[in-house]
Amino acid sequence: MQSQSNEHNEHNAILTKLIAGLPEIKNYLSELESQDLWWTTVAMVGKINNQNIDPQLLVSIVETQVEFQKLRDKMMSSLIERYESQAKSDLQLKTQAIIDIINRNLFERTADVGFLAEDLVIKDYLRVQHPDKSDNERIQQRLTEYAAKYTVYKDIALVKPDHSLAYSLKYGNKSLVMHDLFLQDRKLQQGQFVEHFGPCSLYDDEKRVLLYIQAIRKDSQVLGYLILHFRFYDEMNGIFKTLNLGNTQYKMRLTHNDGETLASNDSIHYPLYKKTGKPKSAINPSVHQSSLTLARTTKGYEGFMGLPWLSEASLDVKSAIQQHKPAELNHSLNYQINSQSPLFLHELTETNLMVKNLLLIVILNGKINSLKREVSAFLPVLESFQEISQNISDTFNRFIHHLHSVILKIVLTKLENSALLSAEIMDRNLYERANDVRWWALNDRLINCLKANLSNSSEFASLQVKAQQTLLTINNLYTVYTNLLLIDHNHNIIAVSNPEESKWLGQKFEHKTDLEQCFKVSNSQAYFASNFKPSPYYGDKPTYIYYAPIKDPEKNSNLGAIAIVFDSAPQFKAILKDFAPDFMRHELKTASFNAFINSKGQVISSNTDLLQAGQQITLPAELGQFSAGKQGLAEITLGGTAFICRFFMSKGYREFKNADGYNNYVIALAAIKK
Repeated sequence: MQSQSNEHNEHNAILTKLIAGLPEIKNYLSELESQDLWWTTVAMVGKINNQNIDPQLLVSIVETQVEFQKLRDKMMSSLIERYESQAKSDLQLKTQAIIDIINRNLFERTADVGFLAEDLVIKDYLRVQHPDKSDNERIQQRLTEYAAKYTVYKDIALVKPDHSLAYSLKYGNKSLVMHDLFLQDRKLQQGQFVEHFGPCSLYDDEKRVLLYIQAIRKDSQVLGYLILHFRFYDEMNGIFKTLNLGNTQYKMRLTHNDGETLASNDSIHYPLYKKTGKPKSAINPSVHQSSLTLARTTKGYEGFMGLPWLSEASLDVKSAIQQHKPAELNHSLNYQINSQSPLFLHELTETNLMVKNLLLIVILNGKINSLKREVSAFLPVLESFQEISQNISDTFNRFIHHLHSVILKIVLTKLENSALLSAEIMDRNLYERANDVRWWALNDRLINCLKANLSNSSEFASLQVKAQQTLLTINNLYTVYTNLLLIDHNHNIIAVSNPEESKWLGQKFEHKTDLEQCFKVSNSQAYFASNFKPSPYYGDKPTYIYYAPIKDPEKNSNLGAIAIVFDSAPQFKAILKDFAPDFMRHELKTASFNAFINSKGQVISSNTDLLQAGQQITLPAELGQFSAGKQGLAEITLGGTAFICRFFMSKGYREFKNADGYNNYVIALAAIKK
């Protein structure tokens, strides 16, 4: 407890020194010091000319001076508290985001490796003792199809039970033998995946690789192993770039819990593969010299906690203060904090008024006393005190205005970070959905079921059961869907993943127009996504449904389609919760909200009762024209209450919404009462 107190005092001393050094603050403090000195001087003159004056009057003047000094100290403390709060909360948000963004991504990889290990084409290839040219061409095509959809993978490799390479996109069927202990991991024999970060004999041109490995089985026989090589460094560089927001002052790293740096945005501060201290996850940053440093473990996603990694970030305190100077805000925003705003500093404003009134009463009493006792020589002294009082009050008013500007800039920066990160995570999440539906449309069991249905084959019943089992297996791996539906060419639902939704079997699929759009898709790289709208397959609540046609591999004709129902309500709520601005003051928390809306004013999700999914609202002009990546400031009115908000227009992730032909104009909002 004592060390924490010392740390806080050290931090406070650093902040006080740096804040006091800001030009505008120096001017305020200099003015107040000068006026305080003048007060003392006038008080001394008053003592000399105090014949027949009530001594209590001079005591009251000195006491009032002390109150002004207290107010000055309180304002400085308030300024320090705001800067300290912002420096901490910015660091907390970014540090937590590093580990949570990568952990969310890697959760998807664990599902991928489990599902791809069940692929029939891969199993058929590994069963062949000596694959010929056509076998190699077929597996090359299959793995290429997969990598084209999941562009987060650098390579996909198939390894034989003796650990020799069967095939990979990088090496083909080159004769190579792996010597890696992770292939002997017991979890592989138990049907689980293995997550490996470190050297690998197959990729000896890279110092560290992140791999996902799963045994490929036929009944109890191990046919081989699947290895997915994740583009780890591409991903981490993208995360650092997003979180820096153009500000290179933040030093960030992903670290093993033993302190070894796995990835960083600053090779000098955090050199790769070197141990730089042993980080411990904490709520608040620690202070070292003039820097704040914080480490965090992941909150987890869908129960997945990942490898024993932490994120760590540090920020120079001086940089934290400089980036929240209010000057730039005053030029760009015509907005003043009024007394109704949750940002208004009532206590300081009221104290300033109280002290001013206190001195006014003292001066009036002094004038009355002087006139009663006919001591006119003391009247100029009182006039001087009145002038000093007004000057000090004016300085305090300007100081309070400055504090309001600082608070506004700090709050808007929090909102800006929140909006940007919410949009980023939403795009990353939906990127995976677009990948999933396209890949599952190539599943042989689903294709065989639809073929049998089309030809009225006697095998249809058994193949339908297998298709249903396949959908269930997929849904158990990919838990962000409420249902996966297999639909034939006549729009009949013939299999579902959710046993509780079996009532739909044999029914016509109700989103006829969407399905017709899906059937227009001509190649396996394309897909169709519905608008955000109510669906009977989501309890009549609004959501996104992703579609891909399932085609006959030989004829390229439509056999049917797969429709996957995204569990949008909890997924979007979780994003808004995880990346909401972390206001420490209760009144700010209750006065703020986050939301996803589209460019037509339809609410997709929010964390306020003022906005419900599917609701339509009127958008301000700033939000009317969508431009990917655009961000800014707007005012929005809800239920008669005005909110000032930061917005970020989603820009997609990798090829999603950038090179895949899909347009989804989503805007992330982070707002606070005006």
